[in-house]
Amino acid sequence: MRHFILTYDRKNALTRIERPEDTPIEMKSIRSTGVGYRRRIDGWSIWHIYPYADQAAQALQIDDVVTRVAGISVADIDCDLLRQINSTSETVEIEIERDDRRLTVTLPVVDIIP
Repeated sequence: MRHFILTYDRKNALTRIERPEDTPIEMKSIRSTGVGYRRRIDGWSIWHIYPYADQAAQALQIDDVVTRVAGISVADIDCDLLRQINSTSETVEIEIERDDRRLTVTLPVVDIIP
């Protein structure tokens, strides 16, 4: 929103968003494996598998417990590090636990917003 001017008109109950210039807005591409995570007290779990996710993601299930991403314990990963992993990798290994078994799935990282 830093490229826009946001105006609140309380009297008329309006909000207006304007761009002062017609120059393009540039941003870095956003990359993802197509898997959404949910932080839990004891780690992470699979929260969502997006429609653009690779076929390999079909091996994952909602609420699988995620133990490692790219070889790093999820206890040591924050949003910035996950973003860095996705932006610099072509594939990412996700290690999960399900029914007392461990499973490793390799997912490609794709541009979701080029």
